Amino acid sequence: AAAFAGLQQAVQQNRVAPEDRVVVINTGNGLKDVQSAMRGAALAGAEPHPVRPLLADVRRLFG
Repeated sequence: AAAFAGLQQAVQQNRVAPEDRVVVINTGNGLKDVQSAMRGAALAGAEPHPVRPLLADVRRLFG
């Protein structure tokens, strides 16, 4: 919501024209709160697969 509100403010301040194409990245999916995401996965019956924050490890997980 904050990213979209920032875009609206930028339009009101004429920093972004109404006809400009823009992309708003919305990360309000709860994944920043890892513990809540893990609880939600468990409630859904999903088995978590923790990986180190390394691209090689993520690639191994997803094959």
